Amino acid sequence: MNVLPAARLGLRVLLVGAIMLVSASSANAQEASPSAFDRNFALGGYVRGSVGGYQGIGGGGRARWEPFDSLGVDVFGDWQQIDDPDGFRHDTTVGFDLYRPIGLPGPLRLKPFLGFCSSFSVLHPQGGAERISNVNFGVHAGAGIEIAVGSRFSLFFDAKGVLYFGNPRTYGGWTVQVGEQISAWGVVQGALGLQVHL
Repeated sequence: MNVLPAARLGLRVLLVGAIMLVSASSANAQEASPSAFDRNFALGGYVRGSVGGYQGIGGGGRARWEPFDSLGVDVFGDWQQIDDPDGFRHDTTVGFDLYRPIGLPGPLRLKPFLGFCSSFSVLHPQGGAERISNVNFGVHAGAGIEIAVGSRFSLFFDAKGVLYFGNPRTYGGWTVQVGEQISAWGVVQGALGLQVHL
């Protein structure tokens, strides 16, 4: 599987969106308005890539709430196409992050976070074997950098390490099996996206 064309398309969409946001912000620069980070709720979309225990590319969305100045929560869901030599694999992940926003000079802020997730993984094997699915559970930690664009939008980049726990799959000829023993593996993920603050 070649995930490079999907990655290029996702980055082009984000680049066009970023240019539109910066243009809109410049047009309204004369209006006095609060920073996007002064708002408690936000919705965002992103493209995501993974390396490590597997390689993949995909995208997703998240909802954010900051009930306190020093604590926020992100709830997210995403879909990734995984590079798997045994066939077509896609993972759907849902989870949450707890984070602490740290203001930096200018319109920037840092966001260290930790959280949990569940990944629903489906493999469609080559050779006609029936598809097989399993659920993996993960714990993750990382950090993000955000830049406010006017009073309503922000751009962000998050990087995190995820430690997954689940049952390994083995593929042979016409059959795919899920092992009984729980194993652990790690991946590193990066997400680049846009957010609207409400």
